[in-house]
Amino acid sequence: MGRIIVDVALWPLVCVTLPPAATDDEVREYLDALRVLRERREPYALIIDANASRGFTPKQRRLQADYIDSGIELSRRYLKAFAFVAASPVQRGMLTAVFWLIRPAWPHEVFRSMDEAKAWARSRVYAFDETDSASRIARRG
Repeated sequence: MGRIIVDVALWPLVCVTLPPAATDDEVREYLDALRVLRERREPYALIIDANASRGFTPKQRRLQADYIDSGIELSRRYLKAFAFVAASPVQRGMLTAVFWLIRPAWPHEVFRSMDEAKAWARSRVYAFDETDSASRIARRG
C-alpha cells in the first residue's frame, strides 16, 4: 500500500497527499495525525491532494466519518478551509456532487491544482480576526 503524507511545513496550511491505496492502519495513523492538529485549537486549513488516490474502502470511509463526528465542534471553530485537489474532471465532479449532498460545516472547495487550493486556503485561513492572530503570534513568541 502507500503512506498517507501529512505535511505541516506550511502551517497553518496542512497538506495531505493520498496514495493510490492505503491500509486501514495507515488511514488510522493519518486520522490520528489530523486529530492532534485539530486539538491545537488554532485556525488552520486542510488541503487533500487526491490525484493519485483510488479512494477509501467502505471501512476507511467509516473511520473518516467517525473522525469527523468526534471533533465536529473543534472543526467548526478552527477549520477555516477544506480544499480537495483532483486533476480529473470526473473526480472533481463526484466530489462536488458529494458536497452538494453532504455540506461540510466549514468552507470547502474542489480544485484542479495544489497551487489553486493553497491560494484559496491561505485567503480563508488568514481572514480570521486580527485579534485572534495577534494573540496566537504572542503565544508562539
